[in-house]
Amino acid sequence: MFKGIILTFLKSVLYLLFVLIGIYLYWLLGHWIFETLKGHCGEQVQTWAVIVQIGSTTILGGIALFQEHLRRLWFYPDIFIDFQFRSPDCHKTEFRNIHDGTKKSNVFYFRFSVANAGKSHAKQCEVVVEKFYDWDNERKHFIVDAGWSPVNLKWSGQSSGSEFRIINPSRKVFCDIGHVTGDTVLEFYDPRGEPNDNLQFEMEVINPPFSQAHQFKKGKYQIDVAVYCENSRRGNIPRKSFVIDWTGNWYKTEKEMFEKGIRIKAN
Repeated sequence: MFKGIILTFLKSVLYLLFVLIGIYLYWLLGHWIFETLKGHCGEQVQTWAVIVQIGSTTILGGIALFQEHLRRLWFYPDIFIDFQFRSPDCHKTEFRNIHDGTKKSNVFYFRFSVANAGKSHAKQCEVVVEKFYDWDNERKHFIVDAGWSPVNLKWSGQSSGSEFRIINPSRKVFCDIGHVTGDTVLEFYDPRGEPNDNLQFEMEVINPPFSQAHQFKKGKYQIDVAVYCENSRRGNIPRKSFVIDWTGNWYKTEKEMFEKGIRIKAN
């Protein structure tokens, strides 16, 4: 992350340096033209030459001053969200002890990808769960949780725990939606997927607030997700909804788990 910030800073410095050198060379050229015309045409050229020189210098100075805004008009990140309900987005892995590497439990992880198809770095990107919905079995539709506070999801494999990251051009990264942890004994003795109320779908939230849940028993839910970046074009905020249909059952293989245990659909 820090390497990306340093490279971005160095590129900005070089860009500004080139602009300043261009202004200086343009001023030298204008001064040479002015002196040449003055020697051939006399004082009548002086006023117009000065106006042109001052005007062009002002324009180039404005370009240097507002270079970042101008760069965003032509060179900007283009972020989009993609999801596939299969590996590698969703897969089975293991929880291990960080101290000795011993296996603690089996786990299914569910993720989506965030890609940058633009021409510049996407800076300070964060993924936010803006809305949460519960399924109403009687009315057969989702009901929004009016008291939901937006929370950040975790970037996959980012050990710093920060909600922000940089995404390079042509780069794809993953963000965790959540996981289901299974007991190893349950998996060994009960591979048929019998219901177990201890199994929960845990949303991968950074610093979850105490005022709302992020662990859910069997049921049907929907979350609305958005990706915000510091240098995105105005109004260009990718969003996607995920419907999570969690039966509360554990299955041993990815094939069985994704067919019978849990289904996730992106809209």
